[in-house]
Amino acid sequence: MVAATGYGALVPATDLADLLDRAALNDTVAFAAFYDLTVADAYRLAQLSVDPARVDDLVHDAYLNAWLDSASYALTGFSARAWLMILVQLNVSPEPVGGGHVFAT
Repeated sequence: MVAATGYGALVPATDLADLLDRAALNDTVAFAAFYDLTVADAYRLAQLSVDPARVDDLVHDAYLNAWLDSASYALTGFSARAWLMILVQLNVSPEPVGGGHVFAT
């Protein structure tokens, strides 16, 4: 499977997984590459999920957790990009964006 980056280039999902595997061995260069290839997607999801004032903190926390938990990511069964998006969502508070307004569908 090939994943699109925020910059329009395509990155095979196995490459992202390899970068996380290397990050689990404290390879900061690999983690920096993982960050560069995925940060645009993390910011897009965060912008959809929280108040704009919280976006930077949400993305920061997701990448901190990704660094700390990179050794266990493979056990989840998710792709590296999907796992990161889950980490972004895990830091979202239950309060909906827009001040708690509920819109009827």
